[in-house]
Amino acid sequence: SQPDRALLLSGRNIPGLKVVDSTQLNVYDVLDCPNLLVSQEALDKLEEQLTP
Repeated sequence: SQPDRALLLSGRNIPGLKVVDSTQLNVYDVLDCPNLLVSQEALDKLEEQLTP
């Protein structure tokens, strides 16, 4: 799903924040961040994509 417009707009004011769509998330994005915030919806989609 696409990131929420309000999240994108408010996130512009936070230095170092990177908003990534769950379909575009990669290993580097996960390992390169000190903190990771994932919505339940995005986590469910990631689990769907990664489950064989």
